Amino acid sequence: MARRIWGWMLDRPAISLDLALSVLRRLARGERNAASFEPAPGDHLAPPEPASAEEIARESGPRQVAALPWRRKGSGKVEVMLITSRDTGRWVLPKGWPERGETLWDAAAREAGEEAGLKGRVATSEIGRFHYDKLKASGQLLHCEVAVFPLEVQTVASKWPEKGQRKRAWVSPKEAAERVQEPELSKLLKGFSGTARSLAA
Repeated sequence: MARRIWGWMLDRPAISLDLALSVLRRLARGERNAASFEPAPGDHLAPPEPASAEEIARESGPRQVAALPWRRKGSGKVEVMLITSRDTGRWVLPKGWPERGETLWDAAAREAGEEAGLKGRVATSEIGRFHYDKLKASGQLLHCEVAVFPLEVQTVASKWPEKGQRKRAWVSPKEAAERVQEPELSKLLKGFSGTARSLAA
């Protein structure tokens, strides 16, 4: 289908940017008939449909946020919490898309509550980023960048929105680094004990 649409556009070298955007948006909405993209008189002058803030953020480079939940035990040792993903069951951090009007750190804190039942004090500065590939239901593969915000956990709920869909585990930063599959995230976790000391200072 994408090849036919591309061929349709190549056959029309004078196609305007506005019309090209219009074609792509119609395709995204599921209009599969290339003939339906033929412009009506003056169609090339119409401005493209406005995109939402979420669409703009994702189209310009998908960026998610993640909370790195942590706590200090009585012995002084730092533990971090990992949760399992709903699709493959691999170990991950609570993460997701920021919503309209949210700061990145507030979005990370919200994801920790929804996905892991955690509340606490979230850092307003990220400690790093990692990348992973997200497979959408449509089959599209997104290469996502994730900004990580530490969350010092103060309460752990016994019931939360995604209980029953995920497991959660308190582990050492070293063990967490071994459980996750993303090399950049593993590196962040390996050095997190020192990061936690600076956050608590």
